[in-house]
Amino acid sequence: MTISANTGFVKLDGNQVLGLVTVNNKTTTLAVPLEDAPATEIEANRIFGNLACWDNTPPTNDGPPNTVTGTRSGRCASL
Repeated sequence: MTISANTGFVKLDGNQVLGLVTVNNKTTTLAVPLEDAPATEIEANRIFGNLACWDNTPPTNDGPPNTVTGTRSGRCASL
């Protein structure tokens, strides 16, 4: 799964992904939902592969942790 060059709110939550998850060149310019406008949230996912993020507004995880079988890199290293 790749999310690239998106300017809206993104919430990747509670998914099972078989393969690489990449989030890059992501900035948030829209205020929807208003309380989460600056956030890209990546939380509570089971990722059977790598999780990589770069050139983004920093993603957050204010919920349950992600399970990642591969490596976590870039701004997703702590998620």
